[in-house]
Amino acid sequence: DKRIWILMIPDFSIVIALYGLNLWQPQMVKALGYSNLETGFIVALPYLVAVGAVVALGASIGRSGERAGHVAFGAFAGVAGMLGAVWFSSHALIILSLCIACCGIYAALAVFWTLPASLLRGTAAAGGLALLNSFSNLGGFFGPYLMGWAKQQTGNFTLGMTLLSGMLVLAGVSVLWIGRVFFSKVTA
Repeated sequence: DKRIWILMIPDFSIVIALYGLNLWQPQMVKALGYSNLETGFIVALPYLVAVGAVVALGASIGRSGERAGHVAFGAFAGVAGMLGAVWFSSHALIILSLCIACCGIYAALAVFWTLPASLLRGTAAAGGLALLNSFSNLGGFFGPYLMGWAKQQTGNFTLGMTLLSGMLVLAGVSVLWIGRVFFSKVTA
């Protein structure tokens, strides 16, 4: 089914940003001058806040029935958070930005999986979801690698976070297109 191949674009793009941020976020926070213990607590905060964001976005979908736009909203929120984390100099704003990034990325990924599940049935669903997940999880390698390469080239996290933000923009735009094309007759 060609739709599975097309759905790989936003999924891979979200996953590459997810893992790029997840694996490098402790070093980003530590670079602000916090102790190991403080870094641990600060890094946990975005994930705690993201739990609420995922639930809130799910509740919003339950009311509206619209999914593709909610995935895009999460991806674009992730963009704002990731860029804010490298553009701001205030520690509070950086941490807030990391919270926004995690909220957006996790909410987008959670809602994303409702899209392929609504398109596929029976054995096609099992094989299609496995193929989609297998390919997209390659982002788990490329995200951290990209961040590491960018940090090594520049000595900071700005380039890496900007590149990962670009992937989230691709995710948001592509999922909006997917929603329009594949879900135009039903509520996306």
